[in-house]
Amino acid sequence: MDVPGCNVCHEPLDEEEHQPRHLGCGHDACNTCVKALIYNGSFITSGLVCPLCKRFIIADRAEDLPINHGVIQVMRMFKGFTISETKQNKECATKDTREYCHIHKFIVEMRCITCKLWICVECKEFHILDNGCEVQEYNEALKKLKNEHKVQVQSTLPSVRNNLGLLSSKLSDIDSEKKRLEDKIAKLEDLRKNVQKSVEQGTRVIDEMDAVAARIDMATSSKELNECVHNADELHQFAQIWSKKNTDSLLERLKLDQEVYASMDINGTRSYCKLSTEDGNIYLHCFRSKEFYIEKSFKIFPCEQVQAILPEVCELVFLDLAILGEIKGRVTIRLRQDLPGYATNILLLFTGVKGHSLVSLHSQDCHTNRLGFAVRSVANKIKNFQRDENAGSIAVQGSVFACWSGQYINEFCIRVDETSVLHDKNYEMFGQVVNGMDIVKLCRNHSRQSEVRVVDCGSVIKKD
Repeated sequence: MDVPGCNVCHEPLDEEEHQPRHLGCGHDACNTCVKALIYNGSFITSGLVCPLCKRFIIADRAEDLPINHGVIQVMRMFKGFTISETKQNKECATKDTREYCHIHKFIVEMRCITCKLWICVECKEFHILDNGCEVQEYNEALKKLKNEHKVQVQSTLPSVRNNLGLLSSKLSDIDSEKKRLEDKIAKLEDLRKNVQKSVEQGTRVIDEMDAVAARIDMATSSKELNECVHNADELHQFAQIWSKKNTDSLLERLKLDQEVYASMDINGTRSYCKLSTEDGNIYLHCFRSKEFYIEKSFKIFPCEQVQAILPEVCELVFLDLAILGEIKGRVTIRLRQDLPGYATNILLLFTGVKGHSLVSLHSQDCHTNRLGFAVRSVANKIKNFQRDENAGSIAVQGSVFACWSGQYINEFCIRVDETSVLHDKNYEMFGQVVNGMDIVKLCRNHSRQSEVRVVDCGSVIKKD
């Protein structure tokens, strides 16, 4: 970067011979020039005349005038800085950015709004007089176009940001799925090691059993035979334990977070239920026909294996609610354990073991304080619902109750308000919502209750 020069001799200023001296009139001169001016004074020897403004400054010598430290400080700050003149700088400095009319080669000074063309003064007469076009001055038209394009860009930004958010969410889902698969692969590796170990054990058992069988054939005395039989019994017991241990079980599949299914005959039709794991619990989904799961590839277990893991008393059931087919969430209900017979009847609706369930039922529009589903078509087919003498009649928010007689016969409801209310004697409370009350309120506040449906239901098996 160039150093500032003296206003008199134009030599670069420095901190020695060419120190900048302030003359007092607003101008500066280097130390050398000040000495020369004082020495060469024409009619007075005690001062000098500023060469720029011709003002007389009193000074016997150069040191009497103050040093301009501001200029020196700037010189120190920029010492060593260089600014090179690049090719691009030259082009920018010489480039003509003005626009020219492609017909008359004159500078463009306006824009035809009708034809959407930039025009010159020669084009103006043709566009206005001959065609009756609307013409705007250059700056006004340019400002208008800039605003239009700016609005267009700004209107597009929300959509782009929204898409970016969706992509970020998708990326997060992919990362989560990747983590899940990596965990699953790790579990499979552990399972493979265990299975490989079992295969080696089984191979040894077969070899030993073949050897025992050969010794039995070669036995020549009762003592030798008894020893062979004893060895054979030990191998037989080990083989039974080994076989039971390594049989593909339902719980082993669930540990791998696989979709596991069980089957049973319901009313002469083969039906299937799905078992899944979530939050440390096993969810037993309601029984359905094979067509519902036809697109899935899965392992089917006999229903007896499912019954083996079921608790003696089922405490929790669940509902998956949807609005216009979009699943809003899961509602978990705790059943009353002081009504064992009644709870069993309710469980039939959630598991579908009698061939019918709550799936596909839609909400009723007749209540403002509860979310209700008419189960009469299902209940009439199950035909084994009975009242329990100990059924309660007080319902608070989240209470789940049913009516098996009266005006609302065979209705299943969930209370959504805060107030305790004494219900009609025909209502019986059988449970309480323990999770998903926000989903219940969301569905109850929907404008059209007929669009609220049960898309899945079942029971919850809590892991120990």
